[in-house]
Amino acid sequence: ELISATIGFAVAAIPEGLPALVTITLAIGVQQMARRNAITRKLPAVEALGSVTTVCSDKTGTLTKNEMTVRTVITPLERYEVSGLGYDPTGTITPAGGGDLAAVLAVADLCNDAHITRGEEGRFSLVGEPTEGALKVVAMKGGAGGSGTRRVGVVPFDSENKFMATLNEAADGSRAILVKGAPDRSLTQRGSAGAEPLDRSFWDAAVDELSAQGLRVLAAARKPTRADDVSIDNLGDLEFLGLWGIVDPPRP
Repeated sequence: ELISATIGFAVAAIPEGLPALVTITLAIGVQQMARRNAITRKLPAVEALGSVTTVCSDKTGTLTKNEMTVRTVITPLERYEVSGLGYDPTGTITPAGGGDLAAVLAVADLCNDAHITRGEEGRFSLVGEPTEGALKVVAMKGGAGGSGTRRVGVVPFDSENKFMATLNEAADGSRAILVKGAPDRSLTQRGSAGAEPLDRSFWDAAVDELSAQGLRVLAAARKPTRADDVSIDNLGDLEFLGLWGIVDPPRP
């Protein structure tokens, strides 16, 4: 109390000394924080930090590498685990040879605008969005390739619809609409066996499980068609194919 009173009297006697006193006080606080490995970039920020109880940090690209990686694929028949991190397509999908995995990987490869390139030093890099890059890489790990398939039309992703759709034509002339996006949009469709209803409780539980692990969840769906173009109006009655669980690995 005496120290506080002394400082108060000094400031009252010489008001011009207040800025110096405040600066010295904040500098002492910065030194104490530095001893605890906390460094502030601007001195006035220390004053605001005095009343902070919770610190929120941008995760993507700050605490994490911003290199999305598919770790889990869930289909109506099987659950698959994917090894490897980043955009290097080196990795495996286990169990191997799943019969319904090919359809999910085809959506990941074809309903996608990203490209994986390899530099002179052998390092792989992404051209496009990180989430699409993750899907492109898992398709490469599973051996999916769009050779002989051409894109006829596309519905680009937007935040209102929360999905992307493409119309693709195979080498034999057959066409299909491929959709990837938020599960809450795709889960309104029918099951994978054709006309049978979708097991909504199973898929809701799968989405909750992946989300609880901190994974970003995307869904895949498709629809055979003879249409010449694709639009939001002809995206009904899709066949639900499965889910991707995508992680953004933390920095070392």
